Amino acid sequence: MVAGLWTSLRHYIWNLQQPHISHNERRIFDEHGSRSEKKHLKLAYFMFFPPHTTCPQCGHTLTNISRIPVAFFTRDGPFPAYSTSLRCKSDTCGIRYYFNYSVKIDARTRVYYDEAIPEVIHLEEKAFIETSLSELFTACTLFAWVSAQNSALIYNYALSSYGQCEVKQSHFLLTSTQVRRAFVLVSLLKDWREQGRNIVVREDGDLDSRLKDLICERNDRMIMEGQPERLHACDSCEKLIPTDIPNSYKGLRSLRAVVTDGTAVGHYCCKVHNCTIPLANNRHHFCPKHMDQQHSCVFTDCDLPARIGHRTCSTPEHSRYEDYRDTKAKAFFLLRQRLQRVGVQQPQSLDALSEGGSVDLPDDNGDPAHKSDKGNRPSRVMFSRRTTHNEQLVVCTCGVIAARATMYGAESISGVKDFMKSVYPNPQDLPDVIFYDNNCHLQSHLQAQQDNFFRGTMLPVDVFHFKSKHKESDEFCQKHCNPAQWTELVRTDGEWIFNSSAAEQSNVWIGGYQAILRDMLAHNFDFFLDEMIKRRNVILVAKLRQEGKAPYCIPPYPSST
Repeated sequence: MVAGLWTSLRHYIWNLQQPHISHNERRIFDEHGSRSEKKHLKLAYFMFFPPHTTCPQCGHTLTNISRIPVAFFTRDGPFPAYSTSLRCKSDTCGIRYYFNYSVKIDARTRVYYDEAIPEVIHLEEKAFIETSLSELFTACTLFAWVSAQNSALIYNYALSSYGQCEVKQSHFLLTSTQVRRAFVLVSLLKDWREQGRNIVVREDGDLDSRLKDLICERNDRMIMEGQPERLHACDSCEKLIPTDIPNSYKGLRSLRAVVTDGTAVGHYCCKVHNCTIPLANNRHHFCPKHMDQQHSCVFTDCDLPARIGHRTCSTPEHSRYEDYRDTKAKAFFLLRQRLQRVGVQQPQSLDALSEGGSVDLPDDNGDPAHKSDKGNRPSRVMFSRRTTHNEQLVVCTCGVIAARATMYGAESISGVKDFMKSVYPNPQDLPDVIFYDNNCHLQSHLQAQQDNFFRGTMLPVDVFHFKSKHKESDEFCQKHCNPAQWTELVRTDGEWIFNSSAAEQSNVWIGGYQAILRDMLAHNFDFFLDEMIKRRNVILVAKLRQEGKAPYCIPPYPSST
């Protein structure tokens, strides 16, 4: 009877909308559906099947059913579910089909289906997650700097309202790794759909190594092509001003402005100055190419090997410094023990130091908030790991971030110049105004190098830094970089027409990610920042459009190279 009813009604039933049932009804359904001794007959309220019943490649019927229990993470909490995969029965095809992708067994490759972003992501072999839940975590990171670990904790202790007995089991607890992988997968799927491509990855190895190949490919493309808003313009960052240029439209011409500045966020990198080779592990001090230097003295101007069990060589001055440093640390812990005896609670950072963990002591006592008149001086001794110097941004004066680059050794003038040339490879694409807090030295450098690439661009110092950071006695700066000398930058009422502090405001936003970014490897660091910037730009452009600012992207000129 059951078989007959199903034969008659199955097409009607499959077209029905999924019914809404209570948590208790769902629990009963899951409990009784899992009682079957045959795995392929087990049922749950949430079931995940391949989208095909016949092989799209050869037309054969898909058989060889495999069904495994999985955890399904939704916005209502985690639920038990079953994932079913089917294999083509043709010996020459050898493809197994899953919910989001197919796997060619012989070639060991996974191909994601050519479809819109799915509502559910097959995250791991035994884990699925709602795309909307992953996007919720990403929004928390975008707007409130919430880390993957904190997102997982919030989910496990605040959003898991169903089945507390299941939640107590480890596979129903969402992990920070799963949150991060979901972010990467959803972002890659969106990016590949925008490119009109399908994601193809290796099927062998762990998921992180497979995703690394895709991440690096995306990072390389971002370097070559830049952010989608690289040539952004709108009524806030592009103004129409009177001009005497012949054949101009109604006697007006456009004036577009950006700001470039560095923000002190970074990731661990090789200790060799300006080495850009990524670390194999974020606990390493040197990249694979320079790993032979790990046993050298930590004094930067010394090439002698370090003593066994020490970080410095046998040079008396160097060994005395290390002994003095160790003595200071021992004295610190002695004082800490005295605090413990009197029952004074200490902050967590002290506990991390006492355990001999990865907390790095600073190499100098300089104030990072203020630059010395002598410039940035590298530490003479480097016991701790080295981090990249800063992230250099190009920000439109409306707040849209047009470009980003990592400065490894220093925010050098030549590095900023080369960065701007990479963002705008054709001088015709250059904005009319580039605010930079060190434009006086940039202009001096350009004159010394007889570099005329920026000859049609105004290079003033932004208003804030010019008033507070540049000396009145610096005649070159006062003559060439005072923003007041360009009347086009001032309205008739005396107000500036551009927000030259836009980069400082963007720096505050990016600075909130320092704790999240610091321990990332280089490829994850670049991918995360580029994706956050891209998503932020989408939101800002939508807001500008709502405000009637008419945002658009300027068509690029062909590269001059």
